[in-house]
Amino acid sequence: LTSEIVSKEEMNEIGHLWLIFSLLGSWCVGFYAFFLSLVYISAYSTYSMYPLRLRRFPIISSFLISIAGLATILSGFFFVSIDKNFRNFPVLLSIGIIIMITLAINTKDLKDVEGDSENGIMTIPTLFPNYGHKIVGMLFGLSLLLVPIFLRVYTIFIFSVPSAVLAYIYINKKPYSEKPLFVIRFLFLALVIINYLFIYSWF
Repeated sequence: LTSEIVSKEEMNEIGHLWLIFSLLGSWCVGFYAFFLSLVYISAYSTYSMYPLRLRRFPIISSFLISIAGLATILSGFFFVSIDKNFRNFPVLLSIGIIIMITLAINTKDLKDVEGDSENGIMTIPTLFPNYGHKIVGMLFGLSLLLVPIFLRVYTIFIFSVPSAVLAYIYINKKPYSEKPLFVIRFLFLALVIINYLFIYSWF
């Protein structure tokens, strides 16, 4: 759009076309995938599109992203699950995913604080200009500390605690950069997977 290679109308047409293809593809996979795709699309539309455009409000916007995230995870679960039943996915873990994503995703608001403020988008950094980074850092760190609790694998605390501390430090480091946070998230996820593989290989 900025380079004027395609117009806004053309972008809308392309978007609608891919939306149809994605829904058809999910329907071919099965009802659950189709339903969860609708949940994802509904959450994203409510988040970013008028008349609601709830991305303007803190916590609510993060919650909608967490719903979309849970829908994505459940889609993958039902894709590989033999007995496709919602009851097979732990309720506590579903709640945990929503809580953890809602807490962690606020880092997205650190990239363009001035732009959000000018456009009337209320985020933690715009509402608390002096303490925004600290609050976001604490929320992100808390999300990492909740992982072993909701997974019920308490050995994860061995690396969730240092990961939370490092994340808080880098979120508050100026100038803010996403790269260290990306590395921390990637390594943390890798360690969680390795921890799971180790447990299942022994037990």
